Amino acid sequence: MSTDKDSRAYSVRLSGADLRKLKVISDRLAVTESDLIRFALRHVLNRLSPLHDTETRGATLLPVFVEFGNEMMSYFDLDESSLDRIFNEDLTNGRRVDREDISLLLMSGLEKTRLYARLSELTSERIEPEDVLVEFKKYLYEKYLYRRTA
Repeated sequence: MSTDKDSRAYSVRLSGADLRKLKVISDRLAVTESDLIRFALRHVLNRLSPLHDTETRGATLLPVFVEFGNEMMSYFDLDESSLDRIFNEDLTNGRRVDREDISLLLMSGLEKTRLYARLSELTSERIEPEDVLVEFKKYLYEKYLYRRTA
């Protein structure tokens, strides 16, 4: 049985550059390096909190991936199939994320020209190339999270 008092020590290998950043930031804040690591971990876990609930599926998970951007997907080497599984596995209601939108999500960090072209087709709106990521986020949120029911 797990309680809030449970704790465990982890050993984490950090690069020299990350260690230097950790030292400078902790010195500047006048906190210990351990406190800074715990803060960073809690912050990231909070941002990932929708993934903590294993029953959460579909469009409800979109903000996690949209807000982290391509950072998380490339770091964990998530491809279209793995994202489709994360979003849609065992989903029975209509909150599925379309496979094409998952593909666009992956494209958003790497192929902005293709994303721009495809998003322009999907929305039939004029989009400024430099605003493509903002417009993509708006497209996903309007399609999946801010839908109005008739």
